[in-house]
Amino acid sequence: MALGQELVEPIGIGAMFPVDLKPQGLQIGPDLLIAGPRTRKRLGKITWAYLFAVTIGPKLEETAASFFSQGEYTKGVILDSIGSSAVESLAKEVNRRVVEGAIQVGLTAQERISPGYSDWPLEDQYQLCSLIGTTAIGLRLSAAAMLQPRKSITALIGLSTEATGDYATVLGCSGCDSVECQFRS
Repeated sequence: MALGQELVEPIGIGAMFPVDLKPQGLQIGPDLLIAGPRTRKRLGKITWAYLFAVTIGPKLEETAASFFSQGEYTKGVILDSIGSSAVESLAKEVNRRVVEGAIQVGLTAQERISPGYSDWPLEDQYQLCSLIGTTAIGLRLSAAAMLQPRKSITALIGLSTEATGDYATVLGCSGCDSVECQFRS
């Protein structure tokens, strides 16, 4: 745990964009068009999209790879798990802050969604990353649209003047009263 904490270098970047509801999809910025029907339905009539990326940097990943190459698989797996938890916690914190900010200005925020989920193609990360300038935080994309460093997340949080769901869902388990839920984290 101590080593994991030393190696995590959390950083993020994000920006708000107006959404143009077009017949062929949700247009965000000049190049990002979300056309998948399930994703469009999930996002509904959003008027704004907060796009963001977070990463914990490359050090933890490099150290875990070193453990694996030395045959110290348990240490590698544990360190890798710490990294996954750290980047997810970082994304949840961004989500919490966006939801709280939205409430303050009279908007409703949705739960975050990322390229690669449902019918939102992973390849749309190229446009998302370009829009928010992820290279400024050391985040790159592979030829297969995979984030590098791997312990990184890109996402969209839809914002609307209409109620789109309850805040417990948007805030995740920390905002939910169902303590017996099997999915509680």
